[in-house]
Amino acid sequence: MINHSNTKIKIKILISLIFSIALFISCGGGGGGGGSSSSTADTPNTPDTPNTPNSPVTPTFSITTIDSTGDVGWSSSLALGSIHISYYDNTNGYLKYAYHNGTSWSTEIVDNSSDVGDYSSIAVEPDGTVHISYYDWAGELRYATGTAGAFTTETVDSSADMGMYSSIAVQSDGTVHICYYDADTGNLRYARGISGAFTTEIIDDSADLNGYSSIAVESDGTVHISYYDWDNGNLKYATGTSGAFTTETVDTSGDVGDYSSIAVESDGTVHISYYDYIDVNSGHLKYATGTPGAFTTETVDASANVGDYSSIAVESDGTVHISYHDIENDTLKYATGTSGSFNSITVDESATVGEYSSIAVESDGTVHISYYDYIDPSNGHLKYAVK
Repeated sequence: MINHSNTKIKIKILISLIFSIALFISCGGGGGGGGSSSSTADTPNTPDTPNTPNSPVTPTFSITTIDSTGDVGWSSSLALGSIHISYYDNTNGYLKYAYHNGTSWSTEIVDNSSDVGDYSSIAVEPDGTVHISYYDWAGELRYATGTAGAFTTETVDSSADMGMYSSIAVQSDGTVHICYYDADTGNLRYARGISGAFTTEIIDDSADLNGYSSIAVESDGTVHISYYDWDNGNLKYATGTSGAFTTETVDTSGDVGDYSSIAVESDGTVHISYYDYIDVNSGHLKYATGTPGAFTTETVDASANVGDYSSIAVESDGTVHISYHDIENDTLKYATGTSGSFNSITVDESATVGEYSSIAVESDGTVHISYYDYIDPSNGHLKYAVK
């Protein structure tokens, strides 16, 4: 098993071990961003709005193990247009890719150049071109693009210890957007461009922003990023375009905002799922929605200790879908609904499952989730659920 060493990450790992003793990990998976930013003063969040109690939802998910060769499935990320999943092989230190052609699954190694592939994120163009951002444990943000069997890879940012907690989005014209963490300075950074021609900048340098970030891009190129303020325990949000970002604080009610995921509707409405850490034995899944400067927040699931490794997707009618990990029971959970009215179920409770979840939803409402199945310290599987 690969053994990673990073001073900032050791603190994060210790907390993760407290959350989930059964999983012996030596690193986590996510992103952050870079350059010079234009920002407004942080705005206070509105108080949590009450949510209706969870009610039963028929658990109709079909579950498949995609890859069981060693300890694989860390940092999974899923995208549609067929089904595409990027993930990290922790046994060998490889970036891997799984693809479903409509009949069967195939897997391949995308990058085995060193210890690469953690904190992966995937996006796919309408023509099927795949884009993956990921971390090289030598301290670089890396990028792969292509199609099954024909990927090229490159380094996007190697200026310090760059690339953890990466998240990627791509426009219809092929422009790639990546947010990621600068572990050397604690900044949130951002890269924009196409293969061989990326520019980078700092979006937020106000604190140590050591935690998961997530990016979404509108058709006009407007970028939206959710991220965690480690120093202050807040959920933050940035929006804008290259060279002209503004930032704000969305939620300050406790230690909130890690494991965030963002989605944006065509009308600009923003949706964010994230974790509310209460103490070592309890935590909640939270949700924020609104527009810049006007967010509301609520608790979606307050059952024991739930909500890390969240991932969010939104249908065109505004229906929200969230996958997340139940830390207390080590299960994969799923919530769906709209603000003030969410229902949640357990999707997979077969073993120690649910970390590194990623969700996507088709136009007909079909839900797809990739996630990690911990077996033992040397073995883990990439799993997939659909309904």
